[in-house]
Amino acid sequence: MYLLDTNHCSSIIFGNLTVITKVESIGISNVAISAITEGELLYMAENSTSVVDNLAIIEEFKDYSSSSNPFSPRNFLSNVAVVVQPDC
Repeated sequence: MYLLDTNHCSSIIFGNLTVITKVESIGISNVAISAITEGELLYMAENSTSVVDNLAIIEEFKDYSSSSNPFSPRNFLSNVAVVVQPDC
C-alpha cells in the first residue's frame, strides 16, 4: 500500500506523466490519500485565484480516486474541463 502525499496528488492533477505512470503501474487499489492530504489540497484550492474551478477539480480528483470508481490518472485528466496552473 502506498500513501500519496499532497505533492503526488498535485502532480497527478497537473499531468506529471512520471507520477501518473507510477500510480498506474502500482494500481489504484494499492494507493490512498490521507485526510491531511485532502485538507491540504482543499486549502490550496481555496487560497488560489480560481477557487471555484480548483475546488471542482479537487472534488473530481477525489471522486475518481475513490474505491467505488475505477481510477486512472489519465482518465481523470481527460475528463477535467479546466486545466489548473499553479498560482505564482
